Order: sequence, then C-alpha cells, then structure tokens
Amino acid sequence: MSIQTEFFGSSAKSIYDQTGWKRPYPQTILMDTDILQKVTEHDFDIMAPGFEEYAERRGCLNGAGVKGSDRWKIVTDHSWTLKKFLASGLLSRNEKKTIKFDEADVRTTWKCILYAKAHLQDCWELWNQTRRR
Repeated sequence: MSIQTEFFGSSAKSIYDQTGWKRPYPQTILMDTDILQKVTEHDFDIMAPGFEEYAERRGCLNGAGVKGSDRWKIVTDHSWTLKKFLASGLLSRNEKKTIKFDEADVRTTWKCILYAKAHLQDCWELWNQTRRR
C-alpha cells in the first residue's frame, strides 16, 4: 500500500513497498546505497511548504547540490531520465574545456543523481508522516 498524505497525494509506492526495507526506528533515514538504488518511484515536491527546510535539517539535500544549479533542477524534476541526461550534454558544458567526460563518467553522475532522488523520496515519506501527527 502506498503512503497517502492529507495535504499532498502520493503517487509513488512507499519505501517499504519499493525496497522491502523496514525502518528500525520511526524516523530513521535510509542510508544504505544498495537499498536506495531500489527506489525508482519519486513524487517528492521540493516546493511543498516546509519540505525543503525539513530535508535540509535531516541532511537529505546534500546530493541535490546547490539550489538553482543544473544538478538541483535534475534531482528535483521527476521528468529527467538517463536518456534525457545523456542527450543534455550538461557535463560537457565546461567553459574551460579542461575536463573531458566519457560515458562512464556521465553514467556514474546519473547514479549519484538517482541516489539523491531516492534519499529525498525517503525524506518526503518521513516528512509526510510527521505532518499527520
């Protein structure tokens, strides 16, 4: 069963439903990367009043990068796919052209983005649970 919230409907399955991971304590944040990579459904809303502040306090924004950056936009926009990321050339936009990224570098960066999205999804679930109390 997916987590449903009073104020923000949830379309993504719960972390438990996606991964089988059960929190050892009610507010435990999922930190295991092997389990985080199983999170493939995201519906967190970084613009929801209070969520960004909650996520920052809990340490869930670290992977999203600097607010307003390309990385931030990709992490917080659910429409991005690997195909779109590969086609975007974002890692090639290096003004000094001192760093050349091959496909392996781009795929590794994409994997880090997916971890950041999964981490925010987990935080979203926790935040919504605290709102219902």
